[in-house]
Amino acid sequence: MINAVIAPGGIKLRVMEPPKAAAKAFDTQRRNAKRRGIPFLLTFEEWWDWWQIDNRWANRGRRRDNFVMGRFGDTGPYALDNIYCVLPRDNVIVPPRQPLPPQQIANMRIGSNDFAHLRDRYNHPRCRPVVSPKGSFPSVVLAAEANGLKPKYAQKLAARAVRGWSYAPDIAGGNGS
Repeated sequence: MINAVIAPGGIKLRVMEPPKAAAKAFDTQRRNAKRRGIPFLLTFEEWWDWWQIDNRWANRGRRRDNFVMGRFGDTGPYALDNIYCVLPRDNVIVPPRQPLPPQQIANMRIGSNDFAHLRDRYNHPRCRPVVSPKGSFPSVVLAAEANGLKPKYAQKLAARAVRGWSYAPDIAGGNGS
């Protein structure tokens, strides 16, 4: 079934009825936004109509030449006045991060609540606590960041137990074994 929709600028579009995959994609995007703490203010109808503009739905996805829904400045809610269509590679381009000050690095150590949101972000079931020259961390990613190393290199150091690096026993008791 085809419906008529008025797009911004008064352009009349012919819109097809959403397939079942659209409802699943909508629910997934809304659920992921909630998990990330981002308000999702679109109704299914608004979301579907937005994907119909310029046949975006047919080119939607995370592959190189597909489209994703981006937010202006990567801030604010998913709302009609704060979203735009973008290629995945252009949606992840952000300015390089500045190195963390030593005090923030110290706060990232196990037991500090200042960076609990970062620890949760890396709370994968297979995360293993790591001991590094700068202290203990809940994951190799956080330890690498605190020590100014790439995660893969830090992982190798911990696995080989060299230069003050090693995997520690799981002191939190909840991540893998």
